[in-house]
Amino acid sequence: MQRSGFFAKGADLNQELSAYFRSFDLVVSYLFDPDEVFRQNVVRCGVETFIACSSQIKGGEHATMQLARPLEQLGLTLRDPAARLFPAPADREFARAFLSGGDPKLIAVHPGSGSPAKNWPIERWLELLQSFAVERLLVIAGEADDKQLVALEATMRMQNIRVATNLPLPQLAAVIESCGLFIGHDSGISHIAAAVGTRCVLLFGPTDPDVWAPAGGNVDVISASGRSLAELSVAAVRDVAQSAIDDVMPTRSSRASEDGEGPHGSIRVLP
Repeated sequence: MQRSGFFAKGADLNQELSAYFRSFDLVVSYLFDPDEVFRQNVVRCGVETFIACSSQIKGGEHATMQLARPLEQLGLTLRDPAARLFPAPADREFARAFLSGGDPKLIAVHPGSGSPAKNWPIERWLELLQSFAVERLLVIAGEADDKQLVALEATMRMQNIRVATNLPLPQLAAVIESCGLFIGHDSGISHIAAAVGTRCVLLFGPTDPDVWAPAGGNVDVISASGRSLAELSVAAVRDVAQSAIDDVMPTRSSRASEDGEGPHGSIRVLP
C-alpha cells in the first residue's frame, strides 16, 4: 500500500488509506511534521478534528506528563503517569509453563538495552549474577542484546541459569509479572516490568530518570552521578537489589504504584 503520498504536499492520496483516516472523528498525531504536510493531507481525507502534538521531550518533567498535556484540550487530564499492563490469560498460562509455575523470589535481569551507552559494563553484570543464588535467576535477552548474551553464555552454562530469549512481548510481560524482582537499564523491557507491577531496580546513566524512568512506587532507580554507568560499582547495585529482594514477599501486591513518594519508589544517585 502506497503511503508516501501523505508526506508530499498536494500528492494523490491512496484511496484505501484515505478511507481509513476518514473513518475517524479525531486524529491525534505525534508525528514530526514541521511543515504540516501530513496534517493537511489527513484533513483532506475528511477528518474533522486533527490535533498535532510535539514528540520532543524536555527535561524537568516526566515524559508521560509532557506527552499527555496536549490532550487537555479534549478535557482529558493525566493524574498518574504510572503505566499498568495486565497480561492476557493465555500469556499468563505460557508464563506458568515456561517457569514451571511462579516464583515470587525469582530475579529477572535484562543486561541490555537499545543503546550501548545505557548499558552497565557486562563484567559488572557477571559479578552481580555470580553473587545471587543460581536457582533464582532468569536472564532476559532480545534482538539488540546479542553481545551481552554471548558474554554471559559461559557463566550461564556453568551455573545452569534460565534464559528467556526473543520472547514475544505479551508473553515476556507475563513471565516478568511472575518474578519477584527485575533488574535492568533504561529500556522498553524495564517499562514493561514496571507496568506489570514487578519490583524493579533500574540502572540509569546518560538519561535522566526523572524524565525517562518508569513511574510507580515499585521502581527503584540507581542513577550514576556522572551520567556514566561505568561509575556504578557492583557493591552499590547489589546493596539496592538486596534491599528490594528483602522487601519481596510471596503475597506481594501486583500493583505497587501507590507506594513511595513521587513518580518512582526512589532515585539514588551513586558515584
